[in-house]
Amino acid sequence: MNNISIKTVIKNWILAHKLPIIISLVVLLSAVVVVSEKVLTITENPNFCGKNCHIMRPYYESWSRSGHNDVACIQCHYEPGLMGHIKGKINGLMQFYTYEITSEENSDPLFAKVLDKNCLICHEKRIFSSDINFNGVNFTHNNHPISLTCTTCHSDVKHTPTIKAICANCHANVHPKDWDIMHKTQVLFMGKVCTDCHIQKFCTDCHASGNARILKG
Repeated sequence: MNNISIKTVIKNWILAHKLPIIISLVVLLSAVVVVSEKVLTITENPNFCGKNCHIMRPYYESWSRSGHNDVACIQCHYEPGLMGHIKGKINGLMQFYTYEITSEENSDPLFAKVLDKNCLICHEKRIFSSDINFNGVNFTHNNHPISLTCTTCHSDVKHTPTIKAICANCHANVHPKDWDIMHKTQVLFMGKVCTDCHIQKFCTDCHASGNARILKG
C-alpha cells in the first residue's frame, strides 16, 4: 500500500468519480459561457461606458442626441470581424486600466479612429452614388481623384455626421484669373457639359445674378 504513488491514487479517484466530474465540468463550462455572454452584453452597451466612466460622459451625451444613437459604439469603434472584436476588447481593457491609474488632469485627450470599412457596413451604397448635391455640385464618391477617407469629410467630435467645410482646401472659393475662359475650355476638352458637375439651378442662379458672363462657343 505504501508503494502506491500519488499519481495512481488520483487516477483511481477520477475513475471512481468520472460521472460527477463530467457533470461538474459541463455545469462549470455552461456557467462560464452564460456569464461571459452577459458580461459582453453589458460592457458593449453604450450605457456601460457612457454612464460609468466620467471622461466618456460628454461623448455619450453627444452620441445619444445624434443621428447615430441607434448604433452601438462597437459598431463604429471595433474593426469588423472576430479578430477586430478581440482587439477592441483588449484595447478597451487597456483604456480602463489607464483610466483607473491616471488622474483626470493628467489624462491624454481621447481619440478614436473610425475605419472606412466600418462606415461602409451601413453606407456601402453611397460610394456608388453620383448624384449627391453638395452646394450646387453633383458630387460622386466613387471616382474622386484624391484618395480620401470617410472621416476626412464626415466627422466631428459630437458623433453627428456632418460634412466638414474642407472642399475649399483644394477647390478655392474664389475663381482664379481667366477662370471663365479656361474652365469652359477644360470642360469642352473633356467632353463634359455643365450639368455633369453642377445642378441646372446652380448655373441658372449664377448667370441670373450677373456674377457669370454667358460665354459664346
